[in-house]
Amino acid sequence: MNIYSQSFELKIHSKNSIDRSIVNSITYKKYHLNKTSILKEIDSIAAIFSTKGFINNDYTLEENDSLIICVFSLNKRINAIRVYYSDLDLKPDLLKKISIRFNNHYFETSPTTIQDNLTTITKYYENLGFTFVKASLKDLKLKNNIIEATLNIETFTKRTIDTIIIRGYDKFPEKYLKHYLEIKESTVFNNNSLNKIQTQINNIPFVSQIKNPEVLFTKDSTALYLYLNKKNISQFEGIIGFSNSKNNSLTLNGYLNLNLTNIFDKGEQIDINWKNNGDKNTTLKINLNTSYILRSKFSLNGSFNIYKKDTIFNTLNTNIALIYNLNKNHIIKSIANLENSNTLGNENISGVESYTKRLYGISYLYQPKNYLSRNMISIELNYSIGTRKTLFNKSNQSKGVAFINYIWKLNSKNQIFIRNTTEILNTSQIFENELFLIGGIKSIRGFDDQSILTSNYNLTNLEYIFYTTKSNYLYTISDFGFIKNQINNTSNTLIGLGLGYNFKSKNSNVNISYAIGRTKNQPFKINSAKVHVTLSYYF
Repeated sequence: MNIYSQSFELKIHSKNSIDRSIVNSITYKKYHLNKTSILKEIDSIAAIFSTKGFINNDYTLEENDSLIICVFSLNKRINAIRVYYSDLDLKPDLLKKISIRFNNHYFETSPTTIQDNLTTITKYYENLGFTFVKASLKDLKLKNNIIEATLNIETFTKRTIDTIIIRGYDKFPEKYLKHYLEIKESTVFNNNSLNKIQTQINNIPFVSQIKNPEVLFTKDSTALYLYLNKKNISQFEGIIGFSNSKNNSLTLNGYLNLNLTNIFDKGEQIDINWKNNGDKNTTLKINLNTSYILRSKFSLNGSFNIYKKDTIFNTLNTNIALIYNLNKNHIIKSIANLENSNTLGNENISGVESYTKRLYGISYLYQPKNYLSRNMISIELNYSIGTRKTLFNKSNQSKGVAFINYIWKLNSKNQIFIRNTTEILNTSQIFENELFLIGGIKSIRGFDDQSILTSNYNLTNLEYIFYTTKSNYLYTISDFGFIKNQINNTSNTLIGLGLGYNFKSKNSNVNISYAIGRTKNQPFKINSAKVHVTLSYYF
C-alpha cells in the first residue's frame, strides 16, 4: 500500500516513569498523511526537550500498521545554557532582563526560561523596526555539563513608516500626527506602534476611530492607514437657575456658554461665556486655545475676562500662556496676567479702588496619558508674582493656584469624582474689586453664582456617580469649602449637599441638580436651596 494514500497516527510515550509527566505535558500533532510528516513532528518534540535541558534525549520507534509509537528517553537534564552572541549588538539593559550572568561574549540562562528570553530578544529587535524578526538558537552542544549555543537573529528589512493615509477625515490637522501621535514619515515601525497610536487617538476629543489603524507592508514600503471620523463636540450651553429672594419671590438667573472646538480643522478651541446672576452683575469671558503653533511643540492660550459689578466698578482681566508639552503627561506654561480695574461714578466706595496689575509666572500640568484607564488624576499648579499700581502707590503681589481632579472608577456603573481647588492672593492690602468670586454650579453648589467674595479659599467637590445607562447617570453633591477674607480678617466654612441627574442624547445633554448650602453661622434652609438646569446642544 502506498504510505502517502493513508492516514498515520502518532503516539508519544516515555521509557520510564520518571520522565512520564514531562513527556505527557508535550502537545503534538497526532494524525499525519505520511511518515515524513511524523518524523518532522518527532524531531520538533525532541528539540523541545532539548530546550528544557534534556539535550541528550533519544527515542525508539515502534510501527504497527498505521500506528507509530515513539518512546522517549530524556536522560540526564542540563540546567544551564550558555548563549554566545558576540556578533550581535545586545545592550546591557536587555541582557539584565534575561540573565544575571553575562559578559561581552555570552549570557547564561536556563532551559526552562530560554523561550521567554528569545521572546524578549525578539521584542527588542521589533522595537528597533525589524517587524518580522526571528530569534532562535543554533549549533547546540554539550560541554562540561552546560549547553552551549549560538544566538541566531533573522532581522529581514528594518521597517519605517513611508506613508500615512487618513481615511474618513481628510482635513485632520497634520500637526497632531507629528506632535501628539508622534508619527511621521521615517518613524520606526514596530508591533507596539499600532496599539500606541490607537490609544492616543482615543484621547483626541474631536475625532473618533471608524476602525483600528492598519499597516500595509510591501516589498519596499510601509503604509500606515488611520480611519478617523470628525466628532461634532462644539456646544451651546445654558443654565436656568431658580432661587428665592429675600422677599420670598422667585428670581431667575442666566448663564450662556458657546464652545467651538476644531471648527477650522486646526484643533483649536474657542469659548465665549456670558453670565448675569440677576443682581446687575455681568461677566463676559472669551478664551482661545490653539495647539502646536507654526507646527512646533508650542501651543498658545489667551483669555479675556470682563466683570462689571452694578455701577460700582468694572475689571478687565487678560491672561496669556505659552504652553510646551514635555510629553504626553507633563505640560509647562509661562503665564502673564494683565488686570485693570476702574471705579464707576463719582462716589467713593470703601474698599474699592482703581488699579492696574501685572503678574508673571509659571504653570505645571500633569494629565493622564490614557483617558480610558480605570483611575485618572490631573494636577495643575500655577504661581505668579508681580506688582499692583494705584494712583498713589505701588505694591508687590503673588498668587498661587492649584487644581486637582481624581476619578476612581469602581466598576462599569459606579465611580467617585473628587476635585480640589485652591487660590491664594498674597498682598499687603487687598481691595474688594480684586477678590475671588466663588459660589454656584461651577464651584460650590448650594450657593448663588459668584456670591461669595474671598482672598483665599479651598474647595473640595465630592461626587458619587451611578450610571443608569451607558451615558446617563445619577450623582450626589457633597461640596466643602474654607474661605478667608483679608479685608475684614474673617473666615468661614461652607457646605453644599444635594443630588443631580445627567442624561445625554445624540446631540444634547441635560444636567439637573438640586443643592442646599450652609455656612458656619447659617444652617441649612429649604427655601435657600438652588435648582440648576443646564442645557447643552452639540453641533
